Amino acid sequence: MATLTRPCPACGHTLPMTATRCARCGQTMPADLGRTMLGGAQAPVVSRRGPLAQPALMDDDDATIIDTAGPEFAPPDFPPYSPQPHPGFPPRGELHQGFPQARPPQQVQPQAQPRPGYQPPAQPGFQPQAPQQPQPGFQPQAPQQPQPGFQPQAPQQPQPGFQPGTDPLFQRDVFLLRQKMIAISEKYHVSDEHGRPIIYVERPAHLARNLAAVLAATAVLIGILLGGVLTAGAIGGGAGIAIALIAAIIAVPAMLAVLALLAAKRHIGFFRDPSKAQPLLHVSQDKKVELFRFTYTVRDPGGAHLATFYKNRIFDLFRRRWTWFSPQGQVLCVAKEDSIARAIARRLLGNLGLLLFRTNFIFLYQKSDHQIGMFNRTATILDRYALDLRADYAHTLDRRIALALGVVLDTGERR
Repeated sequence: MATLTRPCPACGHTLPMTATRCARCGQTMPADLGRTMLGGAQAPVVSRRGPLAQPALMDDDDATIIDTAGPEFAPPDFPPYSPQPHPGFPPRGELHQGFPQARPPQQVQPQAQPRPGYQPPAQPGFQPQAPQQPQPGFQPQAPQQPQPGFQPQAPQQPQPGFQPGTDPLFQRDVFLLRQKMIAISEKYHVSDEHGRPIIYVERPAHLARNLAAVLAATAVLIGILLGGVLTAGAIGGGAGIAIALIAAIIAVPAMLAVLALLAAKRHIGFFRDPSKAQPLLHVSQDKKVELFRFTYTVRDPGGAHLATFYKNRIFDLFRRRWTWFSPQGQVLCVAKEDSIARAIARRLLGNLGLLLFRTNFIFLYQKSDHQIGMFNRTATILDRYALDLRADYAHTLDRRIALALGVVLDTGERR
């Protein structure tokens, strides 16, 4: 390790840092410790004469200070720098040969403005064209005036999503049905969701004719049974019993045959208003008397077949159901009671169950469980029912046929 030293300020002899007097000249060393460097680093040396002109280097071997201000430490004289091109590299001027030179900026001259009152000279031979005058005897045509009392009717545009060609009266999702209570025939006033009447529905009762048919059928039934009993009593024995059994067997079919022959079918008509001048739809009862199966056919005013409604009484034991078939025989919709629990309660309680739980129907898409509508027959003051098809947002069901099915559900089923 190098020893810390400092020079004598009088003779320059190197002394240790702890020396108080110079061993050569006897000079007393100042109390200022000065500064030096370890390991030969460069640092200025402070003395009473002031800092040295050049920093000193300290040698680690002999702990001597070398003055760097001598001529032996002067930097060498190098020739002045003059850049020379690299061998094989083209001169500076040839680098830009072949490149387009930038254009000098053009000076934009301001456009001269015409003096006030200046008029350009007219072209030789130019003649301005005079305005055309109407021909003699010409009378401008007056606009046609509408006839008194005439009001132009705006064309009714079908709402988006409904089938084209459908009457605008059926282009809606909610129908309110109100049945006229005091009437022999079944009559309905169909309104929109705001209560405005739009359609009139009627199903004639044909009371006189159907009553006569019932009386005649009953008379035939009683006559056959009475005749069989009297004949069996007169003959007696086994032959009389056989005649009585034959009379009992043929009595019911004979009664039904007379009833079907004399009774009138109860069709359903849809009209624009109670005057029944403009029919909109027709639902026909296919058969007069049916024991287990009921069918209705829906037709437009032109007689085209639109749909068929079918019901099987065997299914009524558990849950009432109607099926809507297309003209091609495809199932489009199934209408059934809203809840099987309520359906069982109605059958167990009888008329009391019908009074407590009104029969509502839900519309299911084809044969699936996807509900797309509901026929709500909850009791109200005016006995108004609602056919709600808002769940059928894709308008898969024809609104005309859906309304017809709602009326059939109300007329063909008990409350």
